[in-house]
Amino acid sequence: QNEILGRSCTMLQGPDTDPETVLKIRAALNAGEVFEGEILNYRKDGRTFWNEITLSPIPGESGKPLGFVGIQRDVTERKLSEEALRESEARFAETFEQAPIGIALVSPEGRWLKVNQALCEIVGYSATDLYSHTFQSITHPDDLGTDLENVRRLIAGEIFSYQMEKRYLHSAGHYVSVMLSVSLVRDGQGQPRYFIKQIQDISERKLAEKALCDSRHFAESIAENSTSVIYVSDLQTRRNIYTNRNAAESLGYTSVQILEMGDNFLPTLMHPEDLPGVFEQNTLLAEALDGQILDHETRLKHADGTWRWFWTRETIFNRHPDGSPWQIMGTAQDITERKHTEQKLSEALALEKEHSEQARAGDRAKGEFLTVMSHEIRTPMNGILGFAGLLAEIPELTVAGREYAEIITTCSEALLRILD
Repeated sequence: QNEILGRSCTMLQGPDTDPETVLKIRAALNAGEVFEGEILNYRKDGRTFWNEITLSPIPGESGKPLGFVGIQRDVTERKLSEEALRESEARFAETFEQAPIGIALVSPEGRWLKVNQALCEIVGYSATDLYSHTFQSITHPDDLGTDLENVRRLIAGEIFSYQMEKRYLHSAGHYVSVMLSVSLVRDGQGQPRYFIKQIQDISERKLAEKALCDSRHFAESIAENSTSVIYVSDLQTRRNIYTNRNAAESLGYTSVQILEMGDNFLPTLMHPEDLPGVFEQNTLLAEALDGQILDHETRLKHADGTWRWFWTRETIFNRHPDGSPWQIMGTAQDITERKHTEQKLSEALALEKEHSEQARAGDRAKGEFLTVMSHEIRTPMNGILGFAGLLAEIPELTVAGREYAEIITTCSEALLRILD
């Protein structure tokens, strides 16, 4: 106290004391007016502090103030809090404006109170235009009901925030898909003040999802309408993961029934004689390269109890993280009719072969017969020709006898020509 009494208040001032404030204080003192304000002062140890001061003049008889009554209060903590608040608000404003996603403050009634540039770019409106709209007026009618119900629950305290996909009407007339995240700020009495909305444009993602969905639908349509059986199964368990419609139609079971068979599919439906071939196929597939196709034929039991032949072609579809085969994709064609045709053709060829062998045996028998007959006929026929020649040389032979001898010779030679 002794260090302060009798000294000027300027002792509290320092390098960072605002000179404008000092001038205002002096002007008020000279004019005999009350001064209220704040000034940065210095403590004895050199540390700064904020002073909230009120200076009131003490009037004298001459009209001039005899002095002043000063009241001061250390408001350093308040000033620091205010500065921190200003910095926080500045950071928020900077974040708000420079955020890569849309951010908005919206009243409980739905009016846009503050929007950033990113949101304006998403919906195609300027900030001024948006302030004349409500979020309800630019929301797709099909999304509005869900959005309003979430708002109701948020205001009622049933939830603390919500997130949903919705569509906003762009100023150009088309709808923009966004991911909306909403929270509510309340006042000191717990009443709703405004909503904080974060809005991310997901139009490209939605287009990609649609393209993927269309592609998947296209692939599924091909698979479901294929005349071949198409399936995906686990290589180790041989459990079917997917089968198309034709798989059920070809075997007389529903797709659900086939999937429910699980790892009992092969033991239940495959011909016992074909199981070793399937196990060998699995061994080959375990070592197969991507894109390599292995095929084999097998028999499966139809729901009516008959055996149907199938020609299958299989390849690796998915692998485990370590690279080992996990799932295979295969196609199978019902070749039962072809196998029946091949069987009939095989039987016909066997019968034809049998007939050919019988014909060759007949030809051999015929040849042997003709050889024997040629020998048996040629020997006496040569004798007949010889005697017919001798007969024709007899001088006493009549004309009729000579004619008869010539007839014998002619007929005998004709018979020999046949034998030759």
